[in-house]
Amino acid sequence: MSLLDKVFQLIQSCREGLYWDFKECAYSINGDFVHDVLCMANSLSGCDKYIIMGVSDPKSGCEIKGLPKERKTQADYIDLLRNLQFADARPEIELRTFIFGEKEIDVLIVYECSLKPFYLTKQYEKVLPYHIYTRTLDSNTPKDKSADFGVVERMWRQRFNLDLPPKEKFEKILEDIPNWHIDVGNEENAYYEPSPEYQIVFSRPLKSRPARITIGKN
Repeated sequence: MSLLDKVFQLIQSCREGLYWDFKECAYSINGDFVHDVLCMANSLSGCDKYIIMGVSDPKSGCEIKGLPKERKTQADYIDLLRNLQFADARPEIELRTFIFGEKEIDVLIVYECSLKPFYLTKQYEKVLPYHIYTRTLDSNTPKDKSADFGVVERMWRQRFNLDLPPKEKFEKILEDIPNWHIDVGNEENAYYEPSPEYQIVFSRPLKSRPARITIGKN
């Protein structure tokens, strides 16, 4: 399914959910944008999230209102996030524009990432530092609150792949190349620093051998 089809399907649902939200207007208050992105980025939905701007909320029937020509661009949003002080990783976003009839809407994609929880270390407007915001069903954590402890624990478990079966966990950590290290004094082994029990043993490829044919007697 294309992104356009998915967005149209979400609009037709006439409701908001764990990974999508409607905004009738583009963001004019930067703090609201930052708060919404943090809530979406920390959502436990397991998929990409969508903030659909130019569509009224469900109480008004999710009507496509469209957006004015003068509004924030993708570069504006990315620069805003780049200048904030996050604990370590920051959410990845992309802005896409679609035309319905003669009306333009913007879809802000907040990409799914296992590096949850995302949070600030310095207050930005009314978005508080060291507060972990998330999305529950169709509702965001208020700016003066923090997500429940159990939800935050699930985020950390997801970050460290603690809920995955060993085989799937190993497939994940193989992609984390910077954390693999050659064992000092033993160049035949490499270990994964966050979980040293995961190791790779190096060996030389076996030389090809000619096929052996055995002829038996009847």
